[in-house]
Amino acid sequence: MRLAAQEHLSPALDQAVAKHFPADIPKAQRAVLAIDYAANERRNRMIRDLLIELGSAADWRRIELVALKGCQWLLEDTETLAAWRWMLDIDVLVEPANYHIMPAVLMELGWAAPGDRGRLFVRRRADSHYHLPPYTRGSLPVFIEVHRHIGWRPNMLPTELIFAQRRSVAPGLAVAEPWHAAFHSLMHWQVQHGGLRRLQAPLRNVFELVRYLERDDLDFDRLTAQAECVGLQRERDTALALAVELFGIRLPASLAPSAAARRHVAQCLAIRGSPARAWIAGERGRILAMWDCKRATYRSFLQGAGPAHMAVALWARRLIRLPLMLLSGLYLVVLGSAKLAHEKLRVRGAEASRS
Repeated sequence: MRLAAQEHLSPALDQAVAKHFPADIPKAQRAVLAIDYAANERRNRMIRDLLIELGSAADWRRIELVALKGCQWLLEDTETLAAWRWMLDIDVLVEPANYHIMPAVLMELGWAAPGDRGRLFVRRRADSHYHLPPYTRGSLPVFIEVHRHIGWRPNMLPTELIFAQRRSVAPGLAVAEPWHAAFHSLMHWQVQHGGLRRLQAPLRNVFELVRYLERDDLDFDRLTAQAECVGLQRERDTALALAVELFGIRLPASLAPSAAARRHVAQCLAIRGSPARAWIAGERGRILAMWDCKRATYRSFLQGAGPAHMAVALWARRLIRLPLMLLSGLYLVVLGSAKLAHEKLRVRGAEASRS
């Protein structure tokens, strides 16, 4: 229960307990889980109302939005409002041609850019980022992010492909194909937030992927083929291996976890029990992310640069960052070694005190 609370999975745990283990959990703990589930259902209802309001405002301007991540679950599950899914923000995708219109739509509904820094800040952020800055409204505990692409590498799942196969569900609102949504879920965690590099095993992200894999309407072949097409085989395999290990799902024999994927899972689980190793993995991932120069590559993409121009811009940026990367690597080695040594001494002390 503590782990579920930390990972924002208490509502999902309540569903699992009620379905499979109703007599195995004390009533007091069942009550806590039920309260969390009811509170999250109310929160999701509020978020869905805000999403419907945004869709209506966009529809008035003849703009359609595709709900992303948790918002898709909200629009598809009209009965329980996907109460198992805890949400922090409202993510929607808009066609690039309508991207710069959305700040006006949000402001008409009372949403404001962070710090109320004005249209100049919003314009600069919008020109160089794949989504607008998070918009807030009063004391509401959520914010809105309007995307024109799903990440720094738009070609992994092009916006045009998502809109070509979308399904309209409400005025101004549509949902993506299930395999599109599942691929975005995998990519957002494994690539966008460096889950593979940082050896992360966030239960909420893995569980959401599991929920997609359990859907009857998921085109599993298209999902795996897209990962191979854009070079995400390793990210796909490790994500599926984590889903198998942590939640026991069944996969086709052709996608059984490889030895490399199983080693990755073992490393992820070991890191969860070691603050020092978690810090080292996080810093290592941050240093490697500097080598990607994702912002520079994305700007080149927006400018319509060709492959040669993009390669020159990328390597120029990498050479500029190389000294900082070397210094960061030295800092990681020195401080990481100290943290590991301190953790080993602490563990030995704890074992000695127990004995």
